[in-house]
Amino acid sequence: MPFVWGGAEAAGSSGGANRVLRIEPDHVEEALAVFRRALDELEPTIAKARRGFRMIPPGADPVSVDAAAAISGRGLDGPNPVLRAWEGAVAQIRSIVDQLELARARSVTVGAPAHHDREA
Repeated sequence: MPFVWGGAEAAGSSGGANRVLRIEPDHVEEALAVFRRALDELEPTIAKARRGFRMIPPGADPVSVDAAAAISGRGLDGPNPVLRAWEGAVAQIRSIVDQLELARARSVTVGAPAHHDREA
């Protein structure tokens, strides 16, 4: 399996909060392409949201206007803002890309073959 998503047991910790993404060396390029595509799609969307993440009131009445303002405020500045959650996800994806690029560079520097033969 090229991508393995392991729980806390795989990471050697308890509680189930930690997750480890393991990628076989011969699938690094494929994984890089997947995660770079995700960044290419998410980063412009987040930049656009940063510029104008405001809910448009569904009506001109005071309740609609106040509700839209409250929802917009929570999305940007509230105790659990949506935008920060998306930015956190992008930061994690960037970190994965950085680690994959480092793994690829190390395999090229060391001269490791792209595909590893396994003994049965």
